[in-house]
Amino acid sequence: MLVKYINNPNKQYIPSVSNQYNIPKKGFTLRYSLETNIFDRLVYQGIVDILIDSLDEGIPSCVYSHRKSRAKNSKYIFQNPIEAWKDFQLHLTSELKKSPSKVLLVTDIQNFFENIQLKDIRKSILRISKNLMLGKPKERKIKAATTLIIRLLKKWSFSEAHGIPQNRDASSFLANLLMEKLDSKMIKEGYLYFRYMDDLRVVCEDVFQARKILKEIIIEIRKLGLNVNSQKTFILRQEDPRIDEFIYKPIREIEQIESLLKSKKLKNVKIALPLLKKLSLKQIRKNKTQDREFRFCIHRLDTIARCKAVNSFFDFKRITRAIVDELVEQPFSTDVFARYLKSVELTKSNKAKIKAILSDPHRNVYSWQGYHLWLIFIFHGYKSKELLVLARRIVSENKKAPETAGAILYLGSCGGKDDREFVAVNFKNYKNYLMQRYGIIAIHELDYEDVVKIHVKDYVMKELVGTYMNMHANFNGQYFTPLPNTSVSDLYRDIPTYVG
Repeated sequence: MLVKYINNPNKQYIPSVSNQYNIPKKGFTLRYSLETNIFDRLVYQGIVDILIDSLDEGIPSCVYSHRKSRAKNSKYIFQNPIEAWKDFQLHLTSELKKSPSKVLLVTDIQNFFENIQLKDIRKSILRISKNLMLGKPKERKIKAATTLIIRLLKKWSFSEAHGIPQNRDASSFLANLLMEKLDSKMIKEGYLYFRYMDDLRVVCEDVFQARKILKEIIIEIRKLGLNVNSQKTFILRQEDPRIDEFIYKPIREIEQIESLLKSKKLKNVKIALPLLKKLSLKQIRKNKTQDREFRFCIHRLDTIARCKAVNSFFDFKRITRAIVDELVEQPFSTDVFARYLKSVELTKSNKAKIKAILSDPHRNVYSWQGYHLWLIFIFHGYKSKELLVLARRIVSENKKAPETAGAILYLGSCGGKDDREFVAVNFKNYKNYLMQRYGIIAIHELDYEDVVKIHVKDYVMKELVGTYMNMHANFNGQYFTPLPNTSVSDLYRDIPTYVG
């Protein structure tokens, strides 16, 4: 598919415009999320895949995130992020420990993805391509791919000039290319420099060298319209207790749990369960649900909940209650919480508390959170007259796109024929891909001639044309993909959610 757009300038892929959603961060600030349709996502990653094949070798080895996988027969294009993060910490810790007088410079780029300028991405790609001396055929291909991706990013980004989509592997690789000039400068100067995406670390001889290097970093990235986050910038001596947060330090509980689960023996798994429960509750209690350790726990708990051979040995109630209670206090972790809550049984009390959040505009502040809460009820098939009334009101008002999409799907999945017809009648008001996609899923059981042709057909985005017919013919009555059952052998599996 991409070949005709890369090799033929007269063929133009027409992207959709991205939709911007605000997502809460720890501390109750916001970050943006730029969401595109599935076709645009595939095209974005496909173009970047072309760049990765040639340009990854132009990124210095001191960069650990989103590097091309070198494993033979790997089905993943990038290296395992868990191993990459571990290597990042291990290597800098090894250099730091060579002398007790060495200090660690820690800094972070402020609003990194939001401030990346498209013109600088283009310059970086073409500069690295030229430096690698790949030859004219490859350089022409890279230039064509670059022209295409910059044109598309103007539609998908925060503005036509800057701000690329977050939480996309493709964006992370482009960010690596953008930072190559700083990376190379640090190496050329002989500094012990390490980078994992926007996390920068330098092992320095003393505090004075650390200050000098920090100044150089600020001056260099300022050329890209970037700056460091002063609140996340530290110069730490080794005796400073804060340094433990930034170096490799094995977490005894996780290593013990991992060892037991890795055996894939049921008797060892049973031993691991109370340890996992204790660690999960500790992370929730300490407000650390954004930490890697908690995401480790959630992944394992989610897998256990779907494993019939194990879940009968585990009492999820206390953890479930704790997570539901934190939906108000820690809304920034709702996506992680929802992953777990979709897999476990919910009591009447759990459901009542979630319903109370959705129904209360004072507590239901974030549309992104509301969206996830609707999905929890959809996965559990929880039908409520009050929620159906609420969902209709949200769809009618159509003010908060992610939550409106969740309410649309709830009406289709948990409502009756009249609720689905309500979704169809309002379809003309669904102006983005997410709402239209969920709208079509919600109405796919309705009759075409009597309802869909009248209220829906003329308003469907081109990307979704044919979706109703496919759903109606092949997935009738299915509103979501059920979570798959797992086995004991699935309980140990390194996945990206531990890294974040």
